[in-house]
Amino acid sequence: MDKATQSKERISEALLHLLRTTPYTDITVQSLADCAGVSRMSFYRNFDSKDEVIAQRQP
Repeated sequence: MDKATQSKERISEALLHLLRTTPYTDITVQSLADCAGVSRMSFYRNFDSKDEVIAQRQP
């Protein structure tokens, strides 16, 4: 698995983790990046917004 794929997966998993305890509207890109263990730059390299993270998880 390449680094980009790993980052995307970590970000997706982090969003699911945060959603267990935090309302979606209160989750920031920074908190998502922190939870995923990536930088904001890495987040924006892979996604335009947290909405895009949700969209890519849907079948």
